[in-house]
Amino acid sequence: MPDNIKHTPEKRYFLLAEIIILIMVILSSCTLVTRLQKGRIKINEEDVKIAGEYYNRALEELKKDNVYSALVYLYRAKNKNPADKRISEKYKSTVNSLNARISGTQEIIKKGRGMSHPIVYTLSRTIYGITKPVSGMPVYFTLLNAGGKLTEEDITNNEGAARCYIERIDNYNKSVKVEASVWIPDRKTGEKLDSLTRIFTYTRSSVTDKNIKIVVQKKAEINESMDILMDTLMEDMGNQLNIFLQDLSFSSVAYVKYIKNFVTRHTITQQQIKNLGEETSSEVIILVTLSSITKIQQSTDFYLVNIDTNINILNTSKGVVCLSNNVTGRGAGSNISDALNRAFFSCLSGIKKLLESYLKEVEVKNEFFIKRAE
Repeated sequence: MPDNIKHTPEKRYFLLAEIIILIMVILSSCTLVTRLQKGRIKINEEDVKIAGEYYNRALEELKKDNVYSALVYLYRAKNKNPADKRISEKYKSTVNSLNARISGTQEIIKKGRGMSHPIVYTLSRTIYGITKPVSGMPVYFTLLNAGGKLTEEDITNNEGAARCYIERIDNYNKSVKVEASVWIPDRKTGEKLDSLTRIFTYTRSSVTDKNIKIVVQKKAEINESMDILMDTLMEDMGNQLNIFLQDLSFSSVAYVKYIKNFVTRHTITQQQIKNLGEETSSEVIILVTLSSITKIQQSTDFYLVNIDTNINILNTSKGVVCLSNNVTGRGAGSNISDALNRAFFSCLSGIKKLLESYLKEVEVKNEFFIKRAE
């Protein structure tokens, strides 16, 4: 043997010592990893035994098509023994075999009212190419971006269907969404199965829930000597029209006091309408303009007064006039104040009749923009 590959006894002993040290390091590392894993998972023999029993019960329930009971047992088993891949995989595959859909009838949303038809959540299971309805599964329903009262929980029937009835909508933001979800074992203590969550959206809001502002104002040509009295009458007209519209089931109505320098001699422009909508934070403006007052003194104790008004309904989002009409109120009295008050209430009565006729048609069609006023 050549000298360059011969090992002296000392070298052989040194090499053997290195090999022994390396083996000890590897064994120590393995022991440390095992201890860390045991410390992290904290599994004891009793939990493993219980998890195994839960798993076996789950398999029995699946044979009977009791999917909910099976998932509850699997959920408890994987919590007892999270290291058992067999349990977690069975839980996952059972969830993945489920199919969910949601359906409902599009109805008009109206504050203070419910829906005529229920929302239906249907659950089925496909295994070996065969799809069957899943009965006995609790389903939870929640209103999103809305407040109100509805069926919060229902259990799927033999057809796999759970139903949600909306009894009342108190408030909402543009649309109403209803979420249907499945939790194992329940919503308070379990986990949500995101793959089975479905949402149904009502998109048609009632025109009577539109944000409506009433604006009453006068043109500059009206006699300035009657300013104080006219301001009082204008505010009274705004408040009475507000109550009148609420009686017609319009829920978001408010009177806006005089907006200075809005009315001009000219036709209202599209930009003016949009600006007024932004200024008043409204979707619809009912604009009442006192355009002229005519007073006639026929004798020392008999006065006649005519009040001419122009009524416009403005769609602020589109910047258009939906309705434009004139209403005249007439009154007589022993003095100018009595004649003016009678003319005012005559004018108010005429405005109410005009609005009632128009808004009833609006409610039926669920749209303010019925026609474009020329």
